[in-house]
Amino acid sequence: MDSQQTDLGELKIEMPEKKAAIKKSPHDEMEMTEDTVGRGPEFGTKVHDFAEKYAKGEDMEPRNKDEENVKEFIDSLEGELKPEVPIKIPEEGSDRKTLYSGTIDLLHITEDKVEIIDWKTDLTRENHEEYEKQLEVYGKGIKRIFSGKEVEKQVFYTDSTDLLQVRRP
Repeated sequence: MDSQQTDLGELKIEMPEKKAAIKKSPHDEMEMTEDTVGRGPEFGTKVHDFAEKYAKGEDMEPRNKDEENVKEFIDSLEGELKPEVPIKIPEEGSDRKTLYSGTIDLLHITEDKVEIIDWKTDLTRENHEEYEKQLEVYGKGIKRIFSGKEVEKQVFYTDSTDLLQVRRP
């Protein structure tokens, strides 16, 4: 048997290209109808600020009907309240990961379930299906963190105390 000698020189193994995760907000998944959403971002920010401070136990007085509705709703909740919870949710894609980054308006945690509650100051319900997309992304992350609890996703419309559950599983 002949022995052949091959000069291999330097062996170089190519590293697979590692692609960075795509960074997104849950809002990136939404297609909003702009003209009918509500009373502007400044009003929404004020209601959200009130809700956060009130849920943290700060002594706050509502300045309008929307804030009164938020106060009444928060007062009806028993369990742990966590307002303005930042969350990062990695999702595996076919080519690369997506990292969703957002803030949950309110987490309501009880012994057997976790509710994701999102405040909306819209005057119509025209964008409700789009808000469901946002909460579905949050729900994926919360299910991983609270794996032993039921997870519910709710949209609270501050103008009328409408609490609409997200229909998707």
